[in-house]
Amino acid sequence: MAAPTPVMRARLLFNLALIAGVIALAGLWWATRPAPAPAPDTVSAIPADDIRRLEVHAGDDVIVLERDDAGRWRLVEPVAARADPARVAALLQLAAAEPERHLERDAVDPATTGMDDPPITVRFNDEAPIAVGGRGPSSGSRYVRTAHALLLVRLPDLAGRSLDWASWIDPAVLADDARLTRLTLPTLTLDRAATGGWRGQPAAADRGAD
Repeated sequence: MAAPTPVMRARLLFNLALIAGVIALAGLWWATRPAPAPAPDTVSAIPADDIRRLEVHAGDDVIVLERDDAGRWRLVEPVAARADPARVAALLQLAAAEPERHLERDAVDPATTGMDDPPITVRFNDEAPIAVGGRGPSSGSRYVRTAHALLLVRLPDLAGRSLDWASWIDPAVLADDARLTRLTLPTLTLDRAATGGWRGQPAAADRGAD
C-alpha cells in the first residue's frame, strides 16, 4: 500500500481539525444554552383544565362536584344538581394561584392561620387535601396549607361565603344552554312550535279579559 502523500496528509489533518472544531462548538452551545423556563409555581400541581373532580369539606358538609365531557360542572354529592359556576371558578382559581410566600407547614401558630379549624378544605382530583384558612398579613391574602407547605395566596374570599352544600347549587332556574319547549302556568300552557313561536293551550285564552 502506497504511503500517503503530503497532500493527503494535509487533507486528513484538516478534516480532523474541522471535526474537532464542530465538537468543541457543540459542547460550548450545550454548556451555555439558556435554561428552560421553570414551570409555574401554583397551589395545585394539576393544571386547572385537567381538573375533573372537586371534593369540598366545609364544616360537616362534604360536597363532591364533577365535570362532564361537555365541560359542565355538577354536584354529585350530597345531591345531584347543576353547580354554581362562580364557586367552581373560585376553586379553579385557587388551584392555579401562584403563592406570594412559602413557609414551613407549622411555621405559624394554627390559631393565627386558621388551620386549627379551616373553614374549607378542597381536594382536586385525587390530590392531597388543600386547606384554606384565615386572612394573611397582606391585603387580599389567605393562608393555604398543602401537603408540603404553608402558603400565602391571593384568592377569592371563599371563606367569607356561605359554604353549606345548598349554596353550591347553581342559583339560575335554567342552564345557559337550556331551550324551553313548554311553560305551564296556572291557567295556560305554552308550547314552542317548530317555527320557534309559542302556542297557547287552551287556544281560546281570554286575552282581552280585564
